[in-house]
Amino acid sequence: MKGLINKIKESIQAKLQLFILSSATVIFLLTILYVSIETRQMALDEAKRLTIEIAEKRAADIESELNKDFMLTHTLGKAIQDFVLYNDSIRNQVLPPMLKRVFEQNQHLQSIWMHWELAAIEEDYPNNFGRVRKNYYRVDNEIKRKIDTVDTEGDDIDGLYYKIKKEKKNVITEPYWYSYTEDETNKILETSICVPVLQSTRFLGLMGIDLKLERFSSLIKSINPYKNSYAFFVSHEGTIIYHPESANIGSNLLEDNPRDAEKFNFKRRMKAGKTFSFDRTKYGKKHFTTFAPVYIGDTHTPWYLTIVVPYEQMLIQANQNMQKSLLIGLAGIIILALVLWVIARNITRPLVNISKLLKELAEGKINTDRELKIKTKDEIGSISLDVNGLKNSLARTAGFAEEIGKGNLDVEFEKLSDEDVIGNALLNMRKSLQKSEKEEERRKKTDQIQKWITDGIAKINDLMRQHNQLKTLSYEVVKFIADYLNANQGAFYVVADKDNIASEEEITFEATSALAWGRKKPLHRTVKMGETLIGRAAYEQATLYMTEIPDNYVNITSGLGKANPRSLLIVPLMLNEEVLGIIEIISFNELEKYQIEFVEQAGESIASTIASLKISQRTSKLLEQTKSQAGELTEKEEELRQQMEEMQSTQEEANKREAEMTGMITAINSLAYVAEFSMDGYIININEAYAQLLELPRQQIIGKKQGFFELSNDKERIENFEKLWAKMRKGIPHKQEQKIEINNKTRWLSEVYTPIKDNDGEPQRVVNIAIDITHLKMKSED
Repeated sequence: MKGLINKIKESIQAKLQLFILSSATVIFLLTILYVSIETRQMALDEAKRLTIEIAEKRAADIESELNKDFMLTHTLGKAIQDFVLYNDSIRNQVLPPMLKRVFEQNQHLQSIWMHWELAAIEEDYPNNFGRVRKNYYRVDNEIKRKIDTVDTEGDDIDGLYYKIKKEKKNVITEPYWYSYTEDETNKILETSICVPVLQSTRFLGLMGIDLKLERFSSLIKSINPYKNSYAFFVSHEGTIIYHPESANIGSNLLEDNPRDAEKFNFKRRMKAGKTFSFDRTKYGKKHFTTFAPVYIGDTHTPWYLTIVVPYEQMLIQANQNMQKSLLIGLAGIIILALVLWVIARNITRPLVNISKLLKELAEGKINTDRELKIKTKDEIGSISLDVNGLKNSLARTAGFAEEIGKGNLDVEFEKLSDEDVIGNALLNMRKSLQKSEKEEERRKKTDQIQKWITDGIAKINDLMRQHNQLKTLSYEVVKFIADYLNANQGAFYVVADKDNIASEEEITFEATSALAWGRKKPLHRTVKMGETLIGRAAYEQATLYMTEIPDNYVNITSGLGKANPRSLLIVPLMLNEEVLGIIEIISFNELEKYQIEFVEQAGESIASTIASLKISQRTSKLLEQTKSQAGELTEKEEELRQQMEEMQSTQEEANKREAEMTGMITAINSLAYVAEFSMDGYIININEAYAQLLELPRQQIIGKKQGFFELSNDKERIENFEKLWAKMRKGIPHKQEQKIEINNKTRWLSEVYTPIKDNDGEPQRVVNIAIDITHLKMKSED
């Protein structure tokens, strides 16, 4: 035993350096390894979750755009189905102008068309095949029209038209290449939305639009959540609609990648119509790929937005953190080795009792009743006091650590000194655990709020899909929001039609529904833009939230009496920076910030639905008007035939006057500068002489505002513009002299602005005739 003790005495320096340093190193390295692995996995999981979230959000944006076009086609199909009851002359007078107006108002459409079954529009047609096709399409920004008759010998049973005819279901076609000219180099990738026109279950024809798919290129190209990541867009059958490598556009993902298609089961997953993801190694590099579905209308052939992210980009931050941790750990081990070397060097002849006690402490045995009773005041005595202090401090530290392990993070602990490494580490650990606990609580609360918002918006969207009447929809929406916020009263305002509105101040909002205590409440109220709190919110396009409500604004009445509400929330429903409606919520309770955000976020979807319903209502109204006009045309048909003879007698005179007028116009165009303006002051036509004077192509001038080339400053230009067009709207001609400068050349023009009026005397457009008087001005100046 004595020899063993002596051996320990002689090797204590080596033991301190070897055992303590090696133990600390192993523990530290294991800790670093564990933290690094966990951090790496957490970073990877978060990156994947973020990628999937971005894919689903952007897929929803694309889905919203396509569904607007789908709703437009469906509305047109409903609008034309009753025209089968009228003769060809009425159909040809009403439907083509209606389709052309819709086509002109929706510039993103490549083509709009309708097919009539000959058996539906011709009473004596004997066959159940054969159809008339009427098509409007764009070529070089010019609208062209084509009418032809096909399938008169029999239906093409392998064609898409025959399939829709039999199944009577809405369809969005697979993307295909098509040229609207004879030049094959002008092919574009497009898709068609097809809606059958039915009378009960009878198939009358087909309504459809063609969409140019490159419209989504800029949106998808901008999706790059990480460096070197990219996105592409594929159809239900795998046709690539957009890809950063243009050579892949139009190819088939499933056919060109058969191994990946089989390995990751593309067909089954894409037909399931749900988001799916997988890891894929290509050219030695691992990538994360996620597919988010894009549903179009009530079709069951979703398209997919795909995002591909390299693993190395998702793990950059985690790898950097691991490197920093290893460097810090290495520095800590070096410092610990130096400290141990100095301590061990100063310990020369420790006593057996100290060795035993230290051994017990090294084994984790802490006996608070045992004390070293060495009373010497030399170095050994100092060591013994230190060992006793170490034992007591370890006992307190162990007790503190045990409490922390039990979850008691509020236990008191006093460190030995500012340099108490273990004490500081434990206090820092407790602080980190307390911080983590608070962050976890905060994260859970945030997740709960986000889920609450998402669930509410999803329920509102489901609710809006169930109603196509604005009053019913507005009541159900405001009732749901009021119940969801535990509010007492609510109202829904919708912007009135703007057909006859001259300024923004004349815009009004009509109350379409209101409720109190969960029941309908009659409310006949119209609010102008900028008036009252409702109009103010619409004018400022901003949410109003008040907790100090004027006493006379509103009272909430219940069986217990009357009382002022605690909070008032007014949210404008905006789409493309235009206010389409207002939601007003009144509550006894003050609303939380996330509840206000919920109403604001839901407002975007509600505004989109209002816009769609208004379009549908306007289309229906237009249809009713056309039906009424068609009846009037039929009644006046005989009268028109009688008037034809009189018109023929005056035709020769009219032709003579037309020839004279044509000659006069030709002479004016050859001698003067002629421009035509809309009543808003925008150039809608200009002759070549005027374009040559301005040294600009006609295409660049048309659409500009009157006076864009004047030399006066902005304030003068605005004042002159307002005065001139105020006179034009009153139908008063105006003459003026104008100085312009074109490429450092000064010209003087004498201009006459003449309003052109319709049969009711209302100005419809303005003609400007100008002559060059520069030489006269030069003479007068000389």
